[in-house]
Order: sequence, then structure tokens, then C-alpha cells
Amino acid sequence: MAAVIRKAKTEPVSKAAQSRQTKPPVQQHFDWPILNIATGQVSLPRYEYLGLLIEANATDPALWPKGLKKGARLLARIRRIETDCIKRFGEFDWEKLDPDTQDAYDGSRGELNKLRQDPKEPLTSWDDLKRKIDARVANANK
Repeated sequence: MAAVIRKAKTEPVSKAAQSRQTKPPVQQHFDWPILNIATGQVSLPRYEYLGLLIEANATDPALWPKGLKKGARLLARIRRIETDCIKRFGEFDWEKLDPDTQDAYDGSRGELNKLRQDPKEPLTSWDDLKRKIDARVANANK
């Protein structure tokens, strides 16, 4: 699923330039955003669009893609916990949260991370990850 972001203002472009930009490339795969100058739209993979929503703190479900609107609720919950902690302690410190709030925070972050998981990215087991980290540390110490 690709999200569509509309440009607020489009610049006049020659018809030749428009036709070059709107034709799909031959036998190439792009992992970056694709700009369609003719329509003034940018297509993004779902996980990148969700990353932008999270960075922008977009908690309005209308901005979230269909079927992923719970992401807005999860993000709002995470930000509310962080804000409450800052009001109470002057900074966000997970360790200062009570156990139930820690669980709610971690659970919401985990669900939100699942939503933005890149389907092309292979999942790594804990043992594989630990081996990779140990190998990097060993190489860095040489």
C-alpha cells in the first residue's frame, strides 16, 4: 500500500518533462519516493509514510491510511504518557513510571512498531542479533 502526499503548489512544467516523469522506469525498482510531476503527488511505501506521521506527531486518525488508524490512537497514548511524565518529573524517564504505565507505554510502542515494520525487512531472532553485535564489537576492538 502506498500513501499519497499532495504538493500544495505545483510549478509549471513542459509537456515533454511531464511525459518523462510520469512514465514508469523500465525494469527498475525504486525504494525511494516516486514523484509524479503531472499530478504533483509523491508515492511512499506504507512504512515510510507511517514514519513521517510518527515524526510529525500526527494523532488525527484522518491522516492515517485505512486499516492503520489505530496508529493514531497508539501514538496519542505514547505522547500522553511522555507528557504526563514530563509534567510530573520534569523529564521523560521510563524508570520513573509505575509498572502499569510502563507496560502500557511498551505495549503501545510495540504495536506501533509492528504497524510500521517494513515487509521486506527480515525479522531477526535475539540469538542472531546478539551474534551480530558481538561480532561488531570484536571487530571494533581489533
